Amino acid sequence: MTRILLPLAFLAIAGCSTAPHHAEPQHPQQQLEAAAYAYLIEHNSSSLKRGAAAFCLAVSDENAATNTLRDPSAATLFGVAQRFSGKVLVQSACHLSSVQTGARARTQQHRDALYIEAGNFQCTSATRCTFKGGYYEANASASHGEYRAIKQGDQWHIEPVGPIATS
Repeated sequence: MTRILLPLAFLAIAGCSTAPHHAEPQHPQQQLEAAAYAYLIEHNSSSLKRGAAAFCLAVSDENAATNTLRDPSAATLFGVAQRFSGKVLVQSACHLSSVQTGARARTQQHRDALYIEAGNFQCTSATRCTFKGGYYEANASASHGEYRAIKQGDQWHIEPVGPIATS
């Protein structure tokens, strides 16, 4: 009986990943978005850095009537999750704790997280784009700026454009 239950338990655990189970992003926009999120995770200046319990990915649209956040596509999420195993969630799976406790980014399990947002992607060619993005940890720990993305071969390289607003 134990021989049967152990493989079943392993399959049940393996099936609980936060990333969708399909191929790496194939669409150039999704590859760009995945590279942007990975850069923002790797280069954030929060006190948590890469030690956050989760990175809550959000697509921002500053051109909307209200600055709204939405979840990235499943293919973009998968592209980022491959690099940060088990720590990548969509923004709708996270929340901000109450203002009385410091308005911190949290997972649904109340663990410290970082909102990583990117949006307003504008491309002048198939290999040159800009976007805005940043992170939010808590009231006194956030950053936002503009970035340049240049595709060399099959890789996107990201770099900041001008000053980054950090608190």
